[in-house]
Amino acid sequence: MATYEIDKERSTFSLRFSPSFPGMGAKISGLTGRFDAAVDHDGTIDWDAPFSGAFEMHVEDISLGNRFMTFGARQWLDPRQYDRVTGELLDVEPEGTDGFTSHVRINVKGTEVTMAATGRFDVRTHDDITVHGRSMADPREFGVALPPFLNVMVHVRWRIELNPVP
Repeated sequence: MATYEIDKERSTFSLRFSPSFPGMGAKISGLTGRFDAAVDHDGTIDWDAPFSGAFEMHVEDISLGNRFMTFGARQWLDPRQYDRVTGELLDVEPEGTDGFTSHVRINVKGTEVTMAATGRFDVRTHDDITVHGRSMADPREFGVALPPFLNVMVHVRWRIELNPVP
């Protein structure tokens, strides 16, 4: 079992809204965290060993395409009103040779939401691991007030570059 930390310079975390309108987006910064994983000598994840991961990030800015929706979203996600967004991978299960399914538990301003996630590992060496993943959430689950006729989903994609902790 080895511990890896997120390389915040090379990792990315992006949000996309669906339906998408011009000007919709979010700026994320300060992605940090650690993962514990066992990598076999052949460069595959050892699924018999426990796997865990946790992360933290900050929302720098959010825009929902028009000033009224953006104002409402900034009231909820304004970085001045909270310290951080935290999350952890739960129930990680193998899928195929390098894929996995899991749940991601996110905590934003005291609101905790668990959503399904899928991903895959790209293990080149014990020192060079990339985790690709995606999940989807309904903003209403996080307490964002939206008109009942508006069906907006947030698609989250992440590419996490991991470095071994000495």
